[in-house]
Amino acid sequence: MSQSFFWLDPINLGALTSSWVDKDVSAHIPVGSTGVLLRLVLSSTAFCGFRKKGSSGGTRQITNDIYCAMVGVDTDRIFQAYGSGTLYLVGYTNSSVTFYDNVLTTSDLDTDKVYVLSYTSSDDAWGLYFQLYDGVSHSVIGEINAGVYGNGSLVVVTPVTKDAWVEIDLSAYFGIMEGAIGFFYLYAGTDNVTSIGIRPVGSSEDIRSTDAFRPFCKLTNNKVEVYVPNDSGVFVQFYAIVTPLVSTYAAEDVVLYSATLRGRLTDTGRASDCACNFEWGKTISYGEETTAEDFPDDTTYSKGISGLDAGETYHFRAKATNGAGSSYGSDRSFTTEPAPMYTVIVDASLSYDPDGSIAEYKWLVEGGSPVYGVTKIFNTELPKNITLTVTDDDGLTDAITRTIPAPT
Repeated sequence: MSQSFFWLDPINLGALTSSWVDKDVSAHIPVGSTGVLLRLVLSSTAFCGFRKKGSSGGTRQITNDIYCAMVGVDTDRIFQAYGSGTLYLVGYTNSSVTFYDNVLTTSDLDTDKVYVLSYTSSDDAWGLYFQLYDGVSHSVIGEINAGVYGNGSLVVVTPVTKDAWVEIDLSAYFGIMEGAIGFFYLYAGTDNVTSIGIRPVGSSEDIRSTDAFRPFCKLTNNKVEVYVPNDSGVFVQFYAIVTPLVSTYAAEDVVLYSATLRGRLTDTGRASDCACNFEWGKTISYGEETTAEDFPDDTTYSKGISGLDAGETYHFRAKATNGAGSSYGSDRSFTTEPAPMYTVIVDASLSYDPDGSIAEYKWLVEGGSPVYGVTKIFNTELPKNITLTVTDDDGLTDAITRTIPAPT
């Protein structure tokens, strides 16, 4: 499983109209994207809706000032929208999230594998606006929807400062969430809501609602910023696939030119599986990466690497990726076996000068410094190139290079 949900700084897609229109987002999301995360900001209550292009349906809903949804796009990265207000693109999904052209019902699928979604904190799966979520494959199904697998509870966050954007740390309520994109439920604890909002840490956006709403928001170091009215706290309900937990184990089968890297996926972050691999190289910047394979919870995995240099130290770390992002194990290192040394005897006594004599015999072993003499003995790794250069009494030279192979 690769990363599924990708956050974007909000992109203004323009105003909606009172008829279904195409929205082309190919300039903003990569080829292969399957859906988009949207935010609609309205000035008054209105009918609004979104659908994958090619759908014969088109669910519409009366909504207040802020409305958030996820909807599929076609292969040209186009979806359709209806209503009024200003539409923003805030994220997208890749091929690990599936959208059907039309809304499905439980009769279309094995009901043992489908959760009908709701907002209650007792659910182990949660969806944004209406549809169904496959609890086995962890796929979102339907038109206007979002689903994440996980758990959460309704908590009241009450910052000391009111009527201002305040940074809050949610890790005390929901545990490890680094790298996650959250799906929140904000509801002020009064009947007279003046203004509530949520945004990523460091954002300059000032988008707030006067009613309960369910936005997407990226977490940074387990933190977001919220805007709380002066007379209330804000209920925040968070559901997400959190980043996985992975450990790096010691390398095995370390020999001259190869080694086996090992790691353990201890927690998938509530995803069904994670894409696991290794980063490796001669420094802690790594630079190389093995091919990823999918594994479930509590799996020890390994990968052989070859083409290494003898007698060199290599660094590596385990990596695991799910829909919330990637996690890494600690850095480990190993040193390949040193190359064996061989005694090589070279003899140039058969060399001659037909009209004079040879004044100089120069030997050069690949990677070394020149030495002189008719016969020499070298202790060296093999294979190596050895070059003999002879100079006669007239100053003329000739040279020959031979590769000395390693014994088999």
